[in-house]
Amino acid sequence: MVAILLSTYNGEKFLQEQLDSILNQTFNDWKLYIRDDGSLDNTLNILNEYYLKFPNKIEIINNSGEYNLGAAKSFIKLLQRVEANYYMFCDQDDYWLSNKIELMFNKMKVLEEKSNSIPILINSDLFVVDSKLNILNESFWKYTNLDPYKISIEFLEVTNCVTGCATFFNKKARDIAIKDIEDIDIIMHDYWLPICIKGVNGLIYPIKDRTIYYRQHDNNVIGAGNGKMSSLMNKFLSIYKNLSYNKRLFNMVNRRINISIYSFILKKIKLYKIRKMNHG
Repeated sequence: MVAILLSTYNGEKFLQEQLDSILNQTFNDWKLYIRDDGSLDNTLNILNEYYLKFPNKIEIINNSGEYNLGAAKSFIKLLQRVEANYYMFCDQDDYWLSNKIELMFNKMKVLEEKSNSIPILINSDLFVVDSKLNILNESFWKYTNLDPYKISIEFLEVTNCVTGCATFFNKKARDIAIKDIEDIDIIMHDYWLPICIKGVNGLIYPIKDRTIYYRQHDNNVIGAGNGKMSSLMNKFLSIYKNLSYNKRLFNMVNRRINISIYSFILKKIKLYKIRKMNHG
């Protein structure tokens, strides 16, 4: 059975389309587990409506009074609560192609025939779309200048190459991701997972198939500073945030992959140069 893990928060605008796309899958041996992180809009009403219609396919996880944990902790809670053979992360505002589960399940079975004793994570490419599902770019990987093949081998310690909603992973991968994590500052669930897999020499397997319409929101656009002082202040804040983030990242990575601060910085610099050169 495939467990689809969905964390919601104020997702009323696109949630019904996402749920319908899951219900329209060609592969039927799945169950959707949903944890709401304290929504204040109509999200819970939508979830309850779908649960009443499809009680055998949808389960709403009791959050035990824990609200506003953020995406990373909310998805980790779902991973800890749900037992299954295979897992998928799901965002509340995307739209799945109808063969998404079937395609990734079949890929997993082929990989497990060759390596059935290791953690395996499959991650696919995505269509980039606007709020009305009009395609903006045929490849998320190209759109973001992301080479998951190269990053997963050489640069995973310093940057993520996995988009959570485009993943499919086995129970062995899930088990190592939730092992001894009580005191770990996990930045994002979909970054923590491949780090854990690489740390035990598991398999991270990118596939070029696009399995999702990855929706871009209008409110994702951030405006530039209006004045010199504002722009200068933004630069200082950006430097501080980057230093803070990289400190957290280094500490998180070292809980599963041993890397020196020297190697970490060198990898960061090398990746920056590669991306700058690719941008031309």
